[in-house]
Amino acid sequence: MRELALPLPLYGAVLVWLTWPLAAHLGTHLPDSSFQCQFDLLQMIWALADQSHALVTAPRALADANIYYPARHALFYGDAGFGALPYFMPTFLLSRNPALASNLTFLVSLALTASALHIVVHRWTGAHLAGLVAAWTFLTTRWVLWTWPASALNYAVLQYFPLIMYLAAAPVAGRGRTFLLLLLIVLQGLVTIYMAVPMLAGLGLIGVARMMRHGTRRAGWQLTVALLVAGGALVIANAGYFVVRAENPSVLTQTAWGIARPDLQIPVGLLGPWAATAVPVATLVVIAVGALSFVLRQGTDPDERLAGAWLHGAFWTVTGIVLMLTPVVGWYGKRIVLGPLAVSSWLPMLRRVDRLGIVGLMGLSVLTGLGFAECARRLRRGPGSATWASPLLALLVVASLYARYAYAVGSPASLGFTPLPASFPLTPAIGPNSPLLPILRTTVGPLLEVPAMRLSGPALDAPANARAMYRSIFHWRPLLNGYGGYWPDGFLDRMVLARELPDGVALARLRQEARLELVLVHAGDFGRLERDLCARGLGSTASCRPGVGSAERATWLDFAAAGGRPDLRLIARDGEDLLFDASAGAMK
Repeated sequence: MRELALPLPLYGAVLVWLTWPLAAHLGTHLPDSSFQCQFDLLQMIWALADQSHALVTAPRALADANIYYPARHALFYGDAGFGALPYFMPTFLLSRNPALASNLTFLVSLALTASALHIVVHRWTGAHLAGLVAAWTFLTTRWVLWTWPASALNYAVLQYFPLIMYLAAAPVAGRGRTFLLLLLIVLQGLVTIYMAVPMLAGLGLIGVARMMRHGTRRAGWQLTVALLVAGGALVIANAGYFVVRAENPSVLTQTAWGIARPDLQIPVGLLGPWAATAVPVATLVVIAVGALSFVLRQGTDPDERLAGAWLHGAFWTVTGIVLMLTPVVGWYGKRIVLGPLAVSSWLPMLRRVDRLGIVGLMGLSVLTGLGFAECARRLRRGPGSATWASPLLALLVVASLYARYAYAVGSPASLGFTPLPASFPLTPAIGPNSPLLPILRTTVGPLLEVPAMRLSGPALDAPANARAMYRSIFHWRPLLNGYGGYWPDGFLDRMVLARELPDGVALARLRQEARLELVLVHAGDFGRLERDLCARGLGSTASCRPGVGSAERATWLDFAAAGGRPDLRLIARDGEDLLFDASAGAMK
């Protein structure tokens, strides 16, 4: 713990600066650094809040989350993010504020990850500046603050992996070290399958390699046993996903994002702003120069410990890149067919294999720290060296990394990098201040929120459903809506019926299939998704037409003005949020 005394406050302050003004709005706003924040972030906050609520009220019902009603085991249709729960749950249970719990988890976890990188590289090199460069490489890779960790909260919980790298790099191991490694593997693997798969695969290869050498055979067996035990624990923890797969044989086709896996485009897929491996170019220069210097001096000044650090940093970098390869890879417009040579072809359940590159980012961060330490060592031994040479080099590296991060300096336009906004984008979080909440808390019957579908076609409105899930944190009623990686049988059909409301036949079917009791209509949200996509430059010509959603809005407002119908009776409203009672008999 004493080793955290220096880096943790430092990187906590750095993250506050890089994400400002998030720290000033911890309880009222959420990150909005990418479009995925509109749904993936809300889904993960809901999942962690749902688990926190279930563990203190009905632990046995943990799998049966309140979404996708009447489906069972609803928690396991999306990423549960178990590994983020220890950081989210205490704040949430004390404050009942999901935004506060999410933002603290996000900032604290990334600060811990940067600190872990710093400590590991410092242990290998003895240089705090090298640890700083490694942590700074991680933090200034745009993937960290502007894509998945910001839009899917559990991806921020990466703090165990640098320690796993450090422990796994030791060619010998004792029982205590093996048990600690086992524990860290479980904790990291619980975060997401996109972290568990590359971690277990990489460690398995290390274990096999060690068992092939007489001098490291014992350590290899210990690592293998730790992996088997940790893997068994992870299988048990994720058993719900196997249950869901058994209940829904075609679940891999039941998704809002289609079943086609996007081909990896090189170099954009490895170096573009959405890639976990897209470290600033300056880091690659530092790695190359440092590696060359290290290799050249091994003949006269060998260092087995540092050699192991270089080897493992390179191993995890290569592992991340290899796992990102898809069966078909694009290379400047040309198609390269890898087929079964691509490891991802063996993992049909993983739609976005680019996320497997997380371990590659960790390897690159460590290599940058090692490369800096080697360059600084050369400077200290060179003629006319001075005590300020290493700090000056660190300043130059840190400045160049930030220039690329914030201003896209040195990044080809073809990679898609543009200067960042002056401040970190935020959006107001949904709060428990709606006057409709007391009514929603009064009874416990199933609720449907509208809109739930795009205005045309059988396409789910992911942000609308994610907002419904987030709002359910404040009442915990069964919810027909839902969003996750996949959905259960019958869900999309129910959402299509929801789009036909207030039609009486559609309402009757929803009551029959899901015992629908209440319908909450957000009349002002019709066309919101289309307007948001257009504002972000992502909408089609048809969806960007003026007045999109106005007809649906007018229909519901006119329906509410008349008080509804006997089978769908208006009981409360808050501006354009309309609450209807659907529990009465079907319209005759």
